[in-house]
Amino acid sequence: MFTQYDHGVQGINRNCCMTAPGLRIAGGAASEDVDNANSFAVRNNGYFSAPKTTTAIALTGPNLAFDDGTVPATTGSCRFYTILATVSTTTGGITFSVVYGDDFTKHAPATENYINFGPLGLNSAPTIVGFVYIKNESVAVFIPGTTHLDAAGITARFIDAFGFVVA
Repeated sequence: MFTQYDHGVQGINRNCCMTAPGLRIAGGAASEDVDNANSFAVRNNGYFSAPKTTTAIALTGPNLAFDDGTVPATTGSCRFYTILATVSTTTGGITFSVVYGDDFTKHAPATENYINFGPLGLNSAPTIVGFVYIKNESVAVFIPGTTHLDAAGITARFIDAFGFVVA
């Protein structure tokens, strides 16, 4: 079920996950994709989505360098991916997209400075579903959409954006 939500004040829209999606490695293991363990809904630009059941989401972007200790300490071997959602104004269905932030060294703290929060815009911004942090300490580049997220030397962390509100 979805409805247009209007506070009566032009431009006040709060995009958010209504429940926690439970981001994880698709199927729980041995996959290059992310999915959601829980059925969840989002609010996007005034519309509430229909509940979304498990759906595979492919990470996209350029290859990520590796740092197995044999490369310069300045090698950018970490990256945040942001999972975004938009809601169909006619069906309430969710469409996912993925953006990625700047690569950074494994020796740097993982901060929001490295996160791409997606496009912003009045009544047009996607909803942030969550984040995937990848650290590549393997002996090969990480290829988004190809390298398994639980491969040797790959650290994948999943952060739900439940309760994370973007105006």
